[in-house]
Amino acid sequence: MPKVKLSDRGNKGNVFKLKCPARGEAAIRYHDWGQGAQPGFHVAAHASGVRTYHVEWRDERGRKQAMKLGRVDEMSLGDAYEAARGARVTAHGGIDPRGRDSTKFEDVVADWSRYKIDAKARVAESTEDVKAWVLSCCDGWHGKPIAKLTYHDIRDVLAMKCDEGHKPAANALYRHLRSLFKYAWRHRGRTKLQENPMLDVELPWSGEQPRAKPWYRGELADDVLRAVWAHASAIAAKQPDQSKFIKLAVLTGKRGRCVHEMQWDHIDATGYWRPSSRSKHKHNSPIPLPALARSVIGKPQTKGRVMPDDFGRRFLAQCVRGVPDDFHWHGLRHIMATKLEEELNISPWLARMVLDRKVFHDVHADYVHADRRKQMLDVLEQWAAYVTRLVYGEGVVAIG
Repeated sequence: MPKVKLSDRGNKGNVFKLKCPARGEAAIRYHDWGQGAQPGFHVAAHASGVRTYHVEWRDERGRKQAMKLGRVDEMSLGDAYEAARGARVTAHGGIDPRGRDSTKFEDVVADWSRYKIDAKARVAESTEDVKAWVLSCCDGWHGKPIAKLTYHDIRDVLAMKCDEGHKPAANALYRHLRSLFKYAWRHRGRTKLQENPMLDVELPWSGEQPRAKPWYRGELADDVLRAVWAHASAIAAKQPDQSKFIKLAVLTGKRGRCVHEMQWDHIDATGYWRPSSRSKHKHNSPIPLPALARSVIGKPQTKGRVMPDDFGRRFLAQCVRGVPDDFHWHGLRHIMATKLEEELNISPWLARMVLDRKVFHDVHADYVHADRRKQMLDVLEQWAAYVTRLVYGEGVVAIG
């Protein structure tokens, strides 16, 4: 980086005459060596003939950061000095002068929400609802840097929620705040959160019922499967796509978003399905479809979606007779996971692969490169046979 005494005064102003590189070459950065120069300040001369002011600084992790201040022909050198000085003061205060990653509580919550949607592939609508609810519960924290929030602040908010008579909501808020502060702590280079204040905070209400539902296992689980399948068969004539969706969700154990976005060109001639959307982790291994699932899908097409009706996921909230009041559709995955181990004696490792869950990782796993598709197909065929035995007594002879 050449060192020059920069000036923009009259005929002696050299910022307008700094040599630009040839076309195709990288910009030349001229470090200021003149009177009033600011640390990290320089001018970049580009091959296009444009010259721009820049300032650099190091963040709390020691990494070099840079910011463009403006063009030489649109901004005086004095104004550029002032902007550079202000940017460095702001950066040393823990705030990104570029406007990125503000440390204010509400801005970190917004970043956390975007992270859940982009990186975790969560549903945008429900994630935005969670963000709005967390901000409303913690309205006293707005405008405060997240690093200033302490264990006592968090405990007081949770205690106030319990005192209002909303104990289950207090526990829900606790879990959201735990996820939020974990996100902020992992990105402490941006938020200057040196320690996680949630580590010492306990669950505010100890009387919460276990999250596992009674209908996740045993005969109650069988009753739920029968009722869900009977409902899918009942609506098949008027709502074929919804019926197909429900049956595929039962037979494959995949998440609703994954099933709804199934396309014909994602299924090869041998019956293996490679979804484009994988919610929990990013591997894209093919999923074998059992014969029963292929019969539910119907005659293969060349392209397009298997379920062209864009009914969305809200239809799942419609009433299904014969299921518990607290029934939820994701519970079908709980039932399948439980039945695979209890009834079919499938290993937890293989059950995780079938359900598209994150597989146990150890050193030995790095050395195994076996193809598990045949094993997965065998498991899904066993599961389809189990479902067939359950619903056969309800009059469903030709499933699909």
